[in-house]
Amino acid sequence: MKIQIILYCLIGFVLLSDIENGVHVTKVQKVVSWESVKTWASFAILFGGKGREYDSFFNTYYSEARKVGMKIGSLWCSKAISVSDAVEEAKLCLKILNGKQFEFPIYYEITKEIIARGIQNEILDKFCSILEKNKYYCGVFSDSNFYENNSFTNSTLENRSIWAVDIKNRPSFKCDIWTNDDRNVPGIKDKLYTDVGYTDFDRIIKEKGLNGFGKN
Repeated sequence: MKIQIILYCLIGFVLLSDIENGVHVTKVQKVVSWESVKTWASFAILFGGKGREYDSFFNTYYSEARKVGMKIGSLWCSKAISVSDAVEEAKLCLKILNGKQFEFPIYYEITKEIIARGIQNEILDKFCSILEKNKYYCGVFSDSNFYENNSFTNSTLENRSIWAVDIKNRPSFKCDIWTNDDRNVPGIKDKLYTDVGYTDFDRIIKEKGLNGFGKN
């Protein structure tokens, strides 16, 4: 749901309208009552898969969330240890996206194991480039520490959405989605980490004719 708030920043008061609550779900959540979820959240990021494995609940979640009018995005978790792995992950991701529409970006999760290998920028750029050539709006999902420590180059992040995880504090940098504390959400049995969205992707994506939406 949208929240109208005024956030106090170091530079003064900034009006932030249309801030949205969201959830991201995987097969771990199993049965979800999307009608109940919609009373609290307006968008859902659906886990598509990791490495070369699909999430078995993705299609079910997509159909059910679409029926109740949720805005939808997707997330693929990288297990790549090379650029060629990222290419294969992108191909698999495109298969599950085909024929569907997404009001939020398609995110690529970069884990600490990948950053430890020092290949995060190469595989992120390769994965996103493939999806972008197929007219998808892409982004990166990672821990806020990795952004703050400059693990990603500016050129890699340019024109891509930033989704940051920080359980304790709101990130000090500009991000489009912030994952914060876990909580109970109507329609989902167990607690899960929830999200706050700051960007009107629904408008941006449809205006650009991306993510399965034809350009008007």
